Amino acid sequence: LSGCRCVAQYLRIKWTNVENERMVATSMLRLLGDPELPVRVQAGCALASLFKNGTQAMLQVIGNVLRDVVKGYLTLMQEIAVDDVFEALQVLIARFSGRMGPMAADLLQNLTQAFMRFYNDDDDDDDEYAETSMAAVDCISAINQLLIALSEGDDSLAMIRNTTPSVMPMIHVVFTGGEEGKEKHDVDTMDYLQSALETIRIITYHGKFVPPQLWQYVPYMYEIFNDWAIDYVVEFSGTLENMIQYDPRGFLEIHTKRNEEFGKSNLEMVLSMVETALENEEVQESEKTFAVVMLHILVQSCLGKIDPLIPSFVALSLKHLGNAEKTHYKVNLLALIESCIYYNPILAIRAIGENNLKPFFEVWFENIDAHYALAEQKIALCALCCFLKFSPSDLPAFINQIRPQILSKIVVLLKQIDAIKKNVESYKAEKEKEREKKKTRDENFINDYEDDDSDDEDVFGRNLPKDVPEDKDVVSSEGVENIKATQKKLNSLFGDSTEKDDKDDAAVLGGEYEFDDSEGTESYEGEVDDDVDSPLDIIDEFVYLQTCVAEAPPEAQQAFKDAAVPLPAEI
Repeated sequence: LSGCRCVAQYLRIKWTNVENERMVATSMLRLLGDPELPVRVQAGCALASLFKNGTQAMLQVIGNVLRDVVKGYLTLMQEIAVDDVFEALQVLIARFSGRMGPMAADLLQNLTQAFMRFYNDDDDDDDEYAETSMAAVDCISAINQLLIALSEGDDSLAMIRNTTPSVMPMIHVVFTGGEEGKEKHDVDTMDYLQSALETIRIITYHGKFVPPQLWQYVPYMYEIFNDWAIDYVVEFSGTLENMIQYDPRGFLEIHTKRNEEFGKSNLEMVLSMVETALENEEVQESEKTFAVVMLHILVQSCLGKIDPLIPSFVALSLKHLGNAEKTHYKVNLLALIESCIYYNPILAIRAIGENNLKPFFEVWFENIDAHYALAEQKIALCALCCFLKFSPSDLPAFINQIRPQILSKIVVLLKQIDAIKKNVESYKAEKEKEREKKKTRDENFINDYEDDDSDDEDVFGRNLPKDVPEDKDVVSSEGVENIKATQKKLNSLFGDSTEKDDKDDAAVLGGEYEFDDSEGTESYEGEVDDDVDSPLDIIDEFVYLQTCVAEAPPEAQQAFKDAAVPLPAEI
């Protein structure tokens, strides 16, 4: 036992003899099969240091017998609940993620069984209960670590989909309480909820599908959220967002007995959850933003399917838009209305109300430049493009009056979108280089171990690229040509153009803009994530704009030609 602790302390020294390194690793691994349980437990815990800080030679020894090492941990898991053992297993999975595929099914099955055993442990001793509870949490964390490892493989979709059934019992027991007669949402659920929601998020994103049985848990999520879990609004929002996006049909059509008990569809439950979050003063605006983003995805994913609720979405956004303090929260409330306009312009404009159009467009145009994320800029662009398709007789007089400003904002957004795409592509290329370096570093495909304390991570622990270019004026050569070609086509349809500034917008809207600089250079926390898709990803903004222009009736084209303030002349 002392030897295990001693090795853990000396791993950070500089080793000069490779044979000694191999001997230490071999000896430590041998203890994992020692006849005495205390020795095996101590070895299982101490090996975490070896996995984290071991030399290349040590890690090669482990890689050569990786299946036996995993088997040793599985055996240990069945014998005792020690959270340090599960933490060590997580480090092992992270180190050798590229080689976990063949062992994934057994690992997931054993981890799920271990969780079920610990979850159902009714030990009255508080210390014992705390130990088993922590071990159960670590079981889910190890499951999530393994699922992420599988997602990085060449056949990630099939691997995730094939192994998902193994973890469904864990998800079921967390949300339903499991055993008959057990309290559905007792204190145990608090310990496991966040990790279980993360499991669903990983499965749905990396598997690009939603197992049908997952929909039965939406009413449970609704109940848990309303009972005590509003603090988990970010986690609920991210999970439901993925489920809705990857299976909008299931979201809208699958109903269970629990839906009937509450008298609400999944759609009504989700809207109610968002309303509850936005009304709660204890929920921070940064957290509310995640709930609003979920509604963007919902509207964009269910085109043509949710007409009756579009007025509710618009009303919800307008209700909170005036009180929003943080720019990013305000932008996403605007993006919800933009999504509704993209869904059905006439229905959305009617929901805004003719008397509210002027103040709405004032706020919208003031905050166009604050649409930093690619998804935010793209939905704003698509919403504005929708107006190009309508004749003056189909739109309120105020929108006809500001057609030139709409075109101006479209061109500005095209420029900003291209700059962001250039930045994101550069980031992804760099990440791909790093990934290839890790794969080719040695024959064992051993990954660098990194602690989860990066400042560039989101609430789910995922590393994020910066979505905002350092120089917003940097536009790719292809982007410049696309923008100029599009602008030339617009000019040919709607008349020649001259330069204008924001004061022209203000004149048309009826007054000077009052920009709120009280927040200074507010830091943007909504970076685009490698693990986040958008329903708009399949839309090319230039093609969409040109399609809208092509669909514009002669009356609409003439309305732009007659406009007093034309497009900007230069990019």
